Amino acid sequence: MDTQNLRAFVAVAEAILSRMDSARQALADLDGETKGQLKLITSHHIGLHRLPHLLREYSERFPRVELDIRFMDSEEAYAEVLKGHCDLGIITEVLEQNDTICSHTLWKICSPATDFVSRSSCRPIIWKPSRH
Repeated sequence: MDTQNLRAFVAVAEAILSRMDSARQALADLDGETKGQLKLITSHHIGLHRLPHLLREYSERFPRVELDIRFMDSEEAYAEVLKGHCDLGIITEVLEQNDTICSHTLWKICSPATDFVSRSSCRPIIWKPSRH
């Protein structure tokens, strides 16, 4: 099998696996309880310094959700989200925005001396999971 055929095969296989995961999750969601697997990719800094207490609280609130957490650089994590290899990515920077990805800024840092952004807009955004 040549390289081009192998790449085409891998793309189809990944699409099939993704659809199987979606179907499995749809079945799990039928009873209205939040459960299943949440594939999360995060940068090292956020994963080690910002997420531990939030993930602990999340696991206590949703004990039937299995967290699959992977650590990687922001650029690589963004690419993995774009490929559909995870459900959620939490990263420190985006070099180039892709319109197919839904993204939200979780926090901003604003200098008190700047006129660029009003200080009132520099507040954290709290993420709350949706119930399927």
